[in-house]
Amino acid sequence: MKCFVCLFLLAGCSSGGGNNGPLPDLALPPTPGWTLSGTLSGFTLQNEAVSGEAHTVSGSAVLVQLSSRSKICDLLQLNSCPNGRILGFRVGATVPGSFTVVDKEQPASGEAHIFFIDLDSQCLENSRVDATQGTLTVHSSTDSLYYFSFDATTPEGPISGEVAAAFCQI
Repeated sequence: MKCFVCLFLLAGCSSGGGNNGPLPDLALPPTPGWTLSGTLSGFTLQNEAVSGEAHTVSGSAVLVQLSSRSKICDLLQLNSCPNGRILGFRVGATVPGSFTVVDKEQPASGEAHIFFIDLDSQCLENSRVDATQGTLTVHSSTDSLYYFSFDATTPEGPISGEVAAAFCQI
């Protein structure tokens, strides 16, 4: 199973390092990093993204999870509950292209689903917000990097950003 990981910094819990600046120009090969805009369930997305992972699902879709927990890839390798807040992206293809954001958990080919959940220590949802419309564009998808941008609308307002995720094995 192919997996990708992108490390993030939680501004409220750490004072060191991390790349929270703009990602490189689309014409250049990106390095792992992110920019996020928007607030969901009272949480500012840029401040919540600590770590992330992405992997292919059934060989035909990609699931990306950005978490408020550090080392999300390690937690998932151990089958541990990634309690905390998760901004998730499920893309109905593994190749670059533009995808319509839909409000359904299993998007079809050509579609993407964006969601934000707050999980308790038992992995039960405290709250959930799903994007209802928008666009997600996969700029590149290789064995070592998954790079995409998104612009979507939720019942709580607009969200947008760019994510470049490095390869990780789960």
